[in-house]
Amino acid sequence: AMADNIIKADIVVRKLYHRIVEEVYSGIPWLSNFIDIRFFDFTDCPG
Repeated sequence: AMADNIIKADIVVRKLYHRIVEEVYSGIPWLSNFIDIRFFDFTDCPG
């Protein structure tokens, strides 16, 4: 049960991280001129 909770927490954190990066990039469009959003790699992010 403990491992399940850790996995769920990991997914929540990844989704939150994804949302934060998207919010930052939508709020600061010129940021993508300096750091490509793909730098924050989401390939392993579920959902």
